[in-house]
Amino acid sequence: MDVYFLLLPDVHLLDMAGPVQAIHECNELHGGFFRPRFVGLGASVNCWQGPAIGNVEPLPETVTADSLIFVCGMKLTPQVMAAARDSRLTDWLNRADRLGATLVGICTGTFVLGEAGLLDDRQCTTHHRLLQALNEAFPKARVTRERIFVEDGNLLTSAGVTAGIDLTLYLIARLRGCRVAIDTARELVVHNRRMGEDPQISEHLRHHNHVSPLIHEVQDHMVRAFREPLTVSGLAAAHRVSTRHLQRLFKASTGISIKGYLTALRLEKARELLADGRDSIELVAEKSGFQSTRAFREAWMRKYDTAPSLLRGHPREQEGRRPDAP
Repeated sequence: MDVYFLLLPDVHLLDMAGPVQAIHECNELHGGFFRPRFVGLGASVNCWQGPAIGNVEPLPETVTADSLIFVCGMKLTPQVMAAARDSRLTDWLNRADRLGATLVGICTGTFVLGEAGLLDDRQCTTHHRLLQALNEAFPKARVTRERIFVEDGNLLTSAGVTAGIDLTLYLIARLRGCRVAIDTARELVVHNRRMGEDPQISEHLRHHNHVSPLIHEVQDHMVRAFREPLTVSGLAAAHRVSTRHLQRLFKASTGISIKGYLTALRLEKARELLADGRDSIELVAEKSGFQSTRAFREAWMRKYDTAPSLLRGHPREQEGRRPDAP
């Protein structure tokens, strides 16, 4: 299968290298199923971080319907936007779309797809800092917030930087099977493999946008010890404040209660374990810090309104597995 990595001027290193490395490791572990090719409008491109990349192929005349085309993220400079509007590129992307090739926008690569007119009435996303700009630039697009990546037919778009790795692993799972994707993730030392419905900002970071040193310390304590039977009184004693003062300051600083934050951390860990698919529901509950399987199921249902068993091993990936995949 041909995998094209479209490189435009000022490409971001990790927006390119993350997906490239995931594809490479999959080939190393499970045979050369993917054929990576680096294409663009010129024979070389400069990365925004400094290095130059050479041996860039011209855009091929045609692509096949089973091709993958990664539009790698780049700095949104005037030079880049001029390149994104180049008719050679927009025509090529439209031809690929009409053929049914899979188009993958990594971070600001979504803007390039938009310039080609491929976002109209389609769900899409980008880096959380650029969501408003994406919405303003392409008002016909259905911009989705709070998602690591979004799939709409043959169009997939992701948030920036490491989210490109998550999206590539998702595609590997769909094309080669869940076990191959898990093997690839482990080779990449990606312990917490995120899925499309996951938020772009983790629970740990989401509630850290405040200036209270005490509450930062308490949050770090909870992140380290969320598997333990933590209590509000125990946390207050450990940090030498009254229980009432800690509860009031924590809620004022983070916008969430101590119990709510602890449950969110535990559910985030549970999602990771369920996605891996190796542990039973009972063991997931234990490893995530819940006192019982029942408490875990109730917390999960309150947040996601579905049974945790539906996420184990991502059955939707298993359904898309190739019959000849190992």
